[in-house]
Amino acid sequence: LEYIKLPSAWDYTTGNPSIRVAVLDRGFDVEHEDLKDQIVVDGGLLFRKPSQHGTLIAGIIGATGDNETGVTGVLWDSSLLLYGLELPWGLDISSISAIDAAEDALDLDVNILNYSGGGPYSAVENWAWKQLALRSGKNTLFVFATDNGSGDDSNSSPSSLANDPDLDNVISVTALSYDDETWAPVLELDGFGGKVSVAAPGYVYSTSYNEFSKNWYGGNFGTSFATPLVSGLAGLIWSTNPEFTPKQVKEFILLGAEQGGNGRRVPGTEFYVIDAAESLKLATASKEGFVEMKLRGDVLDVKTYRGAIVPGAIAAGDTVDLQITYD
Repeated sequence: LEYIKLPSAWDYTTGNPSIRVAVLDRGFDVEHEDLKDQIVVDGGLLFRKPSQHGTLIAGIIGATGDNETGVTGVLWDSSLLLYGLELPWGLDISSISAIDAAEDALDLDVNILNYSGGGPYSAVENWAWKQLALRSGKNTLFVFATDNGSGDDSNSSPSSLANDPDLDNVISVTALSYDDETWAPVLELDGFGGKVSVAAPGYVYSTSYNEFSKNWYGGNFGTSFATPLVSGLAGLIWSTNPEFTPKQVKEFILLGAEQGGNGRRVPGTEFYVIDAAESLKLATASKEGFVEMKLRGDVLDVKTYRGAIVPGAIAAGDTVDLQITYD
């Protein structure tokens, strides 16, 4: 959490119960001590069952904070809508079930939809995901995990929609692995041809599930578990201003990652590691105005921002934060 500057981000906000996050996954321990108070919808397949995968993802996003119990999610306080999509007799999650669940969640006006599924999916399935994203462009940010494996451009997964020029409310997330005190990307591209939006640590410890023990905690590694860190960050940003659009929230995440104090562009790639504190700083500054100045040799570059981190005019009398960086 320190690596993505999450504790510093909590100085701005720790979340808000008005932030509604839908999590589509195999299943959840809805009675877990660190989750049950955050859950407002327990949906999905009729005969769904708990799973370690889904319980871990839900906890990373929204395990109850400041309750002297277990762990803390990125959002200490939020409203989780959980959709379990795995049947008890071992049939795995299906894209069709996920699409059905997503439709239900969108009808309930969720701010964020987290799906750590994979691929490949058919062209028809990906078309259906795109229609959902188009339908909810002004309301919902879709956060998709990239694939952990390798593939080719003939295959597809929902994360590839982050590249679609018709959509500005989709983010794709890859994972970083930790080795010899350095973080490295699992992959530079989604295994099914999609370009990565941002990266986050892939090993996270949080709420989990064990059929032989109540209130289990544990960790796991993969893009599935990097993705909820980004969903949680989106929730923190929205907590500072519920009037933000999905496009604005996405821009705060991407620009915060790019401008983060460590300049953590993943070597050999075009994407950056999320910086929660920087994204929250930008989000809160945007309420009044923001000026960015960079001195490059003898040239001073000045950009003014207002509202959505889009270059624009700052009016006389506006209050702004001033940031000067010397390269």
